[in-house]
Formats: sequence, C-alpha cells, structure tokens
Amino acid sequence: MPVRETVQRWVLPQQTWASGVTAAKSFTYKIEGRIEQIEVKINNNTGDRTLTLAIASQNGATLFSQAAIAENATTRYNANSEKGTQDASYDAFLVDEICTFTVTPSGDPGTSGMTADIVLYGR
Repeated sequence: MPVRETVQRWVLPQQTWASGVTAAKSFTYKIEGRIEQIEVKINNNTGDRTLTLAIASQNGATLFSQAAIAENATTRYNANSEKGTQDASYDAFLVDEICTFTVTPSGDPGTSGMTADIVLYGR
C-alpha cells in the first residue's frame, strides 16, 4: 500500500479593489512547505481587468511571478500533477518563512470592483 502524504492548503486573505482603484496591494503570510500548486480566482469585473501575482521570500527573492491572470476564471498553476504535467511558467518552491505577496490589477476594474482569491497547495 502506498504511503500517502498530507496535502497542506493555505487560503490567503481575499484582495479587493473598488471602482477606480488600481494600486497594487502587498501583504505578508507565513508559509511552511513545498508549494506545488497555486490557484487564483478572479471575479467577472466590468473593466475586464487581469491580475499580476508575485511572491517573494523574506530576502526579496522572487519565488513566483505571473502576469495577466484571467478575470472571470479560476486559474491553476501546477508544479506537478498525477498526470505528470507541469505548467511551463511554474516550478515548485520550498519555504519556511514569512513571504510577501503582491497583487496588482491591470487597471480600473469598473463598477463591479475586483476580487481575487488565492489558495496555495503543498506538502
């Protein structure tokens, strides 16, 4: 019988932007593990704006950076999967520290505003 590893899930604080707000938001979050998957859900916003997500280590090293994450969708970045596939833009990374997350909308989200939900999965 195969040994089953426990999967960890980190749900980050939801990020929101009101109509007319375009500034990047940064926050810190303690992560301990090997991050193998990142899931980003962005609402259907009237401005049709995408999102850039960047994750940096305590020392400022870029661990992950992705621009133009689609609105009105849930986008998943996989380091590996049971099918053996990997997204070209994503490599798993090890952390045991407080990371800085920076999320930046591509512009004014319009009257609907914009929300971004970010979830990390790892071991």
